Amino acid sequence: MKLSTVSDDGQVLRVQASGRITHDVLSPSVDELGNLLGAGGYARRVVLSLADVDFIDTSGVSWLLARHKRFREASGKLVIHSVMPMVLGVLKVLRLHAVLLLADNESAALALVQGGP
Repeated sequence: MKLSTVSDDGQVLRVQASGRITHDVLSPSVDELGNLLGAGGYARRVVLSLADVDFIDTSGVSWLLARHKRFREASGKLVIHSVMPMVLGVLKVLRLHAVLLLADNESAALALVQGGP
């Protein structure tokens, strides 16, 4: 998985994920999203596009849940959007659409991230 910054207006950071979110590409010792966010980054409002992620395994699901938890603990907000059907199917089977903040597209994600906690 590769993470890249799309834009940062000081209020909302837009991040793009690409590739597969799997055990093979996730490093337990490196927090790639945290490194991209910088110091205090989990207290920010972030929209994460999964439009270019075509596969996720249990390690990837665990990674998403851990990031979600870190944002909540730091009073930040993570909204995931544009999830490919295969990945969305996995999240729905695991009923994580009730836990994670998911939006159909970037516009909806931006509206959701601007809303209350």
